[in-house]
Amino acid sequence: MTERLSPAQRAVAQLSRLQQDDDENLNNCSTNFLVDSEEESVDESPSPILDLFVEECGLESILKITSFTLQEINSLYDPIELEVFAEWVSGKGKKPKVSPKDAFFMMLVVFKTYGSWDFHAANFRMKTSTFLKTVTRIMDIIEPLLCANYIKKPCLDDLHAENQLFENYPYALYATDVRFQQSLRPSGNVNEVKNYFSGKHHLYGYKIEYSVAPNGQCVHLTKHYPGAKSDLTICRENLQAHKVMLRKKQSEHQFEDTGELYNQYKQYWALLADKGYQGLALQLRAIIPTKKPANGVLSRAQVQRNKEVSSDRVLAERYFGRLNSLWGIMAKQFKWTEQKYDSCVKICVALTNYHVLLNPLNHQDLDQYRKAMARLKAIASRKNRKRQQSQQRYRQKINQRLNYQEDPAPNQHHSEIEEEEKAEHSDGSATILE
Repeated sequence: MTERLSPAQRAVAQLSRLQQDDDENLNNCSTNFLVDSEEESVDESPSPILDLFVEECGLESILKITSFTLQEINSLYDPIELEVFAEWVSGKGKKPKVSPKDAFFMMLVVFKTYGSWDFHAANFRMKTSTFLKTVTRIMDIIEPLLCANYIKKPCLDDLHAENQLFENYPYALYATDVRFQQSLRPSGNVNEVKNYFSGKHHLYGYKIEYSVAPNGQCVHLTKHYPGAKSDLTICRENLQAHKVMLRKKQSEHQFEDTGELYNQYKQYWALLADKGYQGLALQLRAIIPTKKPANGVLSRAQVQRNKEVSSDRVLAERYFGRLNSLWGIMAKQFKWTEQKYDSCVKICVALTNYHVLLNPLNHQDLDQYRKAMARLKAIASRKNRKRQQSQQRYRQKINQRLNYQEDPAPNQHHSEIEEEEKAEHSDGSATILE
């Protein structure tokens, strides 16, 4: 007769059997699947695609296809890694297979080389749709983080501390200029697309106003505008933003300032602009070159002043040259949707600011900008030549059609020719008979 167990004893027996089964399972696993204690554990890399490029192509290849070295990419990405990763894995649905750092690497490659989506997707062995979604998503995540870190408002205290002021106009806070970039011709009728046509460049495109501080950093940029809008109009639409940035802080009143337009704008620093901003001095403390009067000449003092303004203001053009040399998406014709343009420009400006911190602007950047302007002129000239040839062919066809209509009817023309031939033949026969 079996002894009857109490509830507590029954529980202890069941738990003992459970623990015994677990121990037997562990022993079987250790016997059948022996693990070498000396085997090194391999940590999963946060960027396997980037590591593959480095391993198979070398570090120099990374610089060629991204404009940054591997160390610079890590310095860019590490401070924002946690924020990017949290946003990357958030949300419902299937998690992306590509890591956020690899997606950042892909974005740099696309911005640098700027080929078609199919071309880049094939290089990374991905479907075009998947590659496009990956790059556009990392752009949306990375844009506000990069802008917050590398596009900052100017401060004359910092510029004085770094001894980075304009040579001729130390009381100017930044140089302002508008940059044009060619785009595809927008869809629509003539009245809808004519606002995008720049009369200066003879091309369709967008304009953005940039403000560059004496340390080579772009401290402010506007949204994009159609190519037909003038530089002065763009500046006036962003007048309030300029006033906020140019207004002197309480600590900045200690710096000496007795320069141009000081009496009219004692509470503001100056900005430098080109001749396209004539009249802006009525609203801002704008230092602008003197325009040559109609049927007149400039004095020596005015010519010298124009040279000094241009010498300081050329910093903005150098920045445009660096922007073009680093990023193909900024130098070539923009072929993506207009809605993505502002985001692309902000990311490229933030990345360029980081690059300028490591490599200050120089004369080569100005040469690069002039080459870019020459290319725009060449493109416009080629398009104009093709248009003239097409118009010439059209006029020739019209003239041929009109000339054909002025000629006699074809049947009548042929009958007249036959009659003349018969007359000549009859005259010849009469001569032979005689």
